[in-house]
Amino acid sequence: MKKCEKRNGNCTAAVDPIDQLPVQCVGVWAKDKHHYLRNYLAATRNVRARFMPPKGTGGTALIDLFAGPGKARVREPVEFIDGSPLIATSIPHREHGFTDIILCDIDEENIAALQKRTEGDKRVTIIGGDCNQTIDKVVGKIPPNGFAVALIDPFGASNLKFETIRKLAAFPRMDLIIHFPLGSMKRNFLEHERFEGFLGLPRSRWGVDIVHGDDVRLLIPLFRRQLAMLGYPERGDVTYPSIKNMQQVVLYHLVFASKDSLGDKIWNSITAKLPSGQGRLF
Repeated sequence: MKKCEKRNGNCTAAVDPIDQLPVQCVGVWAKDKHHYLRNYLAATRNVRARFMPPKGTGGTALIDLFAGPGKARVREPVEFIDGSPLIATSIPHREHGFTDIILCDIDEENIAALQKRTEGDKRVTIIGGDCNQTIDKVVGKIPPNGFAVALIDPFGASNLKFETIRKLAAFPRMDLIIHFPLGSMKRNFLEHERFEGFLGLPRSRWGVDIVHGDDVRLLIPLFRRQLAMLGYPERGDVTYPSIKNMQQVVLYHLVFASKDSLGDKIWNSITAKLPSGQGRLF
C-alpha cells in the first residue's frame, strides 16, 4: 500500500481542492481506463437514444458497483480527476445520458462523498454495503426494459462474486465492463480459493493448471466462457485492452461483454487505438 493511501484507497495527502471531499489515490494509468469508459459512453449515445423520449421509454442505466468517492488524485504528476460516477453524471441530456445512475460502495467515507457530490441529481441512487450482498437492491433499481451498462471495477478478485454478475446478466440489454485484476492475481496465484468465487467455478473445474504467476492469464478465456454461459457470446475479435503502469507492466484487463454484436463492434472501435492515439497491435 502506498504511504498516501488509507485502507480504503483514499488519499491521506490531500482532499479535492474544490469540494474539500475525499479522493482516491490512483496512478496516472487510471486515466486510460477513464478514456475507454468516456469513449464507450459517447459511442453508445445513439443506442441510448432508442430507450429515451421521444424514441422510447424503456430508460437507460449505468451501474457502478465499486464507485469509490467519485473523484481521484493522480499521484504523479499530481492531478485531480473525475471518477466514473462523475463521468456518468456529467453526460448532458442532449447526449442521451442515463435515466438511472446506481452507485455502490462498501466504504462509509466513500458513500458520504458520493452523496455530497451527486446531491440534487434525481437520477442517482446510492447503495452502501458489499455489492455482492446488496445486488438485489441494485437489480431492483434497474429499468427492466431499457439499456444498461455495468462498470465492475473491484480492487481484487476476492471482492467480486460471479453470482453478482449473473444477476446483472439477467437483463436482456446489459453491457458489462469488467476489471480483470491480472496483476493482483499473479501476485497471489497460489491462493486459488480467492479466484473461485470470482470465476464462478471451483478449482477442480477450471481445466487449467496455475503453477506460476504467468499462468493466471489462462483464466481470462475461462472467465469469458463463463460469461458466455450467461448469454454473452464469445466473439474472437473482441479486445481486452490492458491497463499498464509506468513500467509497462500489465495491472489489469478490461473485459467487455455484450449480448448484441453491435456492442462488441462499438467496443472494438474505441479500443482500436491506445489512449495515446497510437494504433493497437493485436
